[in-house]
Amino acid sequence: MLSVASERLPGRLIQGDLRALPLVIGQLDAIWNVASLLHVGEQDTPRVLREFRRVLRDHGTLALITARGDGNRFEKVPYAQDEQRWFVYRSEQRLLGQLEHAGFQIDFSEQVEGKRSWLTILARAM
Repeated sequence: MLSVASERLPGRLIQGDLRALPLVIGQLDAIWNVASLLHVGEQDTPRVLREFRRVLRDHGTLALITARGDGNRFEKVPYAQDEQRWFVYRSEQRLLGQLEHAGFQIDFSEQVEGKRSWLTILARAM
């Protein structure tokens, strides 16, 4: 993905781990995290949310979309036969509490129905 992006986007691209972002404190104005947290285990969620807060400037914005529901499981990848990915479904109330505990103020939260049920959240780093 980095190779494809480097052909199409100017600037520096980096690869990192959501649990330990290769960025300095307060480096970002915003984070757009869509369909990534749904592959992070519940045990690592608080750490990832603290990392998001660490790299955001005060009052920076976190846009977060993840799968809503209960439990976790492997699911088939529709575009890659014989491959599976790990999905973690989250309770809205639990995730909102985890965000607040990590230092975010929730500005907007909505459930969106589609192929799966999604949580769409806008939060501000406090």
